[in-house]
Amino acid sequence: MTQRPEVPEEAIATRWIDDNVAPLNGVRESVRAALAEIVAGAPERAAGVVERADDLPSDLRADIVEGLRGLQLPSAAAEFLGDQMRSLGVALNPDVIECYRAAFYLSRDWESYVANPLFSRFNSNKGYQAFDKWIHYLDVYYRTLQPYVGRPIRVLEIGVYHGGGLDQLRYLLGDAATLVGADINEEARAVCADRFEVEIGDQRDEGFLGDLVRKHGPFDVIIDDGGHTMSQQITAIEYLFGTLNDGGVYIVEDTHTSYWESFADQDVTFMQWVKERLDDLNGYHWVQGTELPAWTRMVTGIHAYDSIVVLDKGRHLPPFCEVVGTGSSLVYDRVSEQLLLNYRGAAAAAEVRLAQGLLEADDVRAAAHSGIEDARASQAEAETRREAAETQREAAEQQLSDVLNSKTWRLARRMQGLKPRRSR
Repeated sequence: MTQRPEVPEEAIATRWIDDNVAPLNGVRESVRAALAEIVAGAPERAAGVVERADDLPSDLRADIVEGLRGLQLPSAAAEFLGDQMRSLGVALNPDVIECYRAAFYLSRDWESYVANPLFSRFNSNKGYQAFDKWIHYLDVYYRTLQPYVGRPIRVLEIGVYHGGGLDQLRYLLGDAATLVGADINEEARAVCADRFEVEIGDQRDEGFLGDLVRKHGPFDVIIDDGGHTMSQQITAIEYLFGTLNDGGVYIVEDTHTSYWESFADQDVTFMQWVKERLDDLNGYHWVQGTELPAWTRMVTGIHAYDSIVVLDKGRHLPPFCEVVGTGSSLVYDRVSEQLLLNYRGAAAAAEVRLAQGLLEADDVRAAAHSGIEDARASQAEAETRREAAETQREAAEQQLSDVLNSKTWRLARRMQGLKPRRSR
């Protein structure tokens, strides 16, 4: 919701209500009276109330009177009156809010919320604790946070006020969840002291945000219900989103302030920022090259509701598509799968044969290597025998030389020469 006024410690409760609550709920007397008739089931009498009103422009009064006289259902009449009052201003227009509130409870729309424990608790809290919330947020919260119920997650809520939001989260998520608050007003810490830990700081201060994460994070759920200016919302999400655990969510409330001038403290609104993230979410389909935006890599979904945006954190898987459900699996796919199976079988057999061939080649190479070694050994042995024979030959030649040069051999040769020759 929008920023709430601070309550001075010395203020008297009734005076504070008169000064702050009454202007916020300043429904015109004509609208209040017309709604009373609508609730009573008399849109025709409501038209008469508006026709006599002096707090509405004449042209608007005429349009309302004409429209109410053509409606029978009280819920339709209340919604029509709210639509007409929007022409006088949309930024927290109390006339519009009260008309739409009446339309909701006069119809059966509220029945779709009964199963939501957040709605049941919220609507039953008539005096226990001050808590301000757009009613349709409860449906968004229940849908978004259901997967975390009962789990030991860590939750950060920026913008605590009196702790009503943290109490709702505790009621839904259970005692296993760790809930931490952050607010700019010291009063929030004092009010929540006996229930939750609340850190005091400005969500535009990155140093403060860093301290939050270091001390209490990483978080699985971050809720921005803080000041709602553009710089606050954008600074906080750009710093904190990347620190979320994968599978976590970042929830930003009251994004309608993007359309209200009083919250425009910079040129880019939060909703414009969100639209750029939508482009990033589809980055795989338009970004050329391998360098994707960081937001493409870590945002897996963006959910935009009336005045509330939820971003999912996680690894964005590269997208691909395939065709199923055509019945081709009954014939064609089975044939192709069989062919593929046969191919894989043949390929596997070829790999086995190749492996066997390699083994046999290794055996041949080993045998050849062994044969070479044997041949080398035989050659060495033959060389040894040759060398031995050569040595023996040299020894024999030396012996012969010794004999031929000996005195005995020379004497024997002389004696052979003295032998008588035989006569012929």
